[in-house]
Amino acid sequence: MKRTNVRVVNRSSLAANTNPRGKPKGSGSRTIFEALRGQILSAELPPGADIEEQGLVARYGISRTPVREALIKLASEGLVQIVPNRGARVAPLEVSEVPSLLEARELCERAINRWAAVRCTASDLVAIDAACLLFEEASHAGDYNAMASANSDFHAAIACACGNRFVEEHYRIIATQTIRLARMALTTDRGDPPDGRYHETVRQHHRRMVDAIRRRDAEQADCLAKEHAVLFRDRMLKFFETNRAAELDLTSL
Repeated sequence: MKRTNVRVVNRSSLAANTNPRGKPKGSGSRTIFEALRGQILSAELPPGADIEEQGLVARYGISRTPVREALIKLASEGLVQIVPNRGARVAPLEVSEVPSLLEARELCERAINRWAAVRCTASDLVAIDAACLLFEEASHAGDYNAMASANSDFHAAIACACGNRFVEEHYRIIATQTIRLARMALTTDRGDPPDGRYHETVRQHHRRMVDAIRRRDAEQADCLAKEHAVLFRDRMLKFFETNRAAELDLTSL
């Protein structure tokens, strides 16, 4: 299948996409990493956008070394592509890779849910509960960016509770790849009431996951993760059909 970006690639540079608002607190590669990561995940920097190292050096008043360190770290998360002799650009969202990505995320979420139900601590439950509440507050408010962030934090809290750092790290990498897809899925209800059926179903899934993990019901936690993955997959199918992004059969997952 011919690869097709989810959206039209915008080749504009980082310097053209960001309006300097003064230096953020802190300095070095961590500051650059967090700033770029946020802009990529929110689509402020769209797929395919060029990232100019010199523009970042000038904007933040630092050397090229921390900029390159940040770009390398972003590349390890699959958010940036470093092209020899051309520099860096935001990684495209490849429609042809979506089935494999969603398949991998489902398997990881089922594993972390199951193990979190068996291994979570009291402090883990507090973190999971808090993230669940934040998502509910954001969804009731219709704040789509906050919803996407809170949803990511919710599943990350479960991953942290699974008791296996290797699986947790692997899940975080996969989850990062789907955050941009999640934002599209959440925002396809723009113009509709924030209490739309999809968002209510997500809230119900989250509550039931918390309950299953608290009750140490690994089987139920696993089943809910699968049900949640199907919900998201169907949402993406609706998005692709509506936007005619590509001829892709997500129902085969």
